[in-house]
Amino acid sequence: MPSAEKGGYDFLLAGTIKGNAASGRVLEKAGFTECETTLQDFENSFFGKCDSVWYKIARPGKTLEELGVLPGTGSAKDGLLFARSADDKSKARAQRAEAEA
Repeated sequence: MPSAEKGGYDFLLAGTIKGNAASGRVLEKAGFTECETTLQDFENSFFGKCDSVWYKIARPGKTLEELGVLPGTGSAKDGLLFARSADDKSKARAQRAEAEA
């Protein structure tokens, strides 16, 4: 499995709609950690607009904390995954550009 530096990934991201507790339990049993809830960001044909719950799991030998991909760890790169609006996306891009400069 290639590292992030060689085109691989250091963590996986999975999501469920907020009311789907069973899927969340399956992800947690598989080792995923609940990391973020985004509001009204998913259009479900049955329920309409739904909140999403996002889970992450680090690759073997890494932790989410060490990768800086838990909310509140200051990772600008991670902010792009959870931007809730166009304004949030613009802010996340600016933060990422600043962090990479």
